[in-house]
Amino acid sequence: VIDSGTKDETVPLASDLKNISIFNIDSKDFNHGGTRNLAVAKTLDADVIIFLTQDAILADSDAIKNLVYYFSDPLIAAVCGRQLPHKDANPLAVHARNF
Repeated sequence: VIDSGTKDETVPLASDLKNISIFNIDSKDFNHGGTRNLAVAKTLDADVIIFLTQDAILADSDAIKNLVYYFSDPLIAAVCGRQLPHKDANPLAVHARNF
């Protein structure tokens, strides 16, 4: 987990999990690409790296398990989940998630 100063319960919740590392950065240093590159550099020994944004809502409690499952095939190098629009998304955002 790379935390850029969240005020929610992300860090305490992640701290309770096994095999989770937490790295703190200043919010001014956050950007999507650079922060993801930092995550990879900090976790080179990880078997799996999962990128989520702070506002991602997982469809169900098995979402992470479902992503990780595919890595049991040695020919698989990357997987992604489908992005679903938020319930209150405007029509353009709903349409964009169809692609």
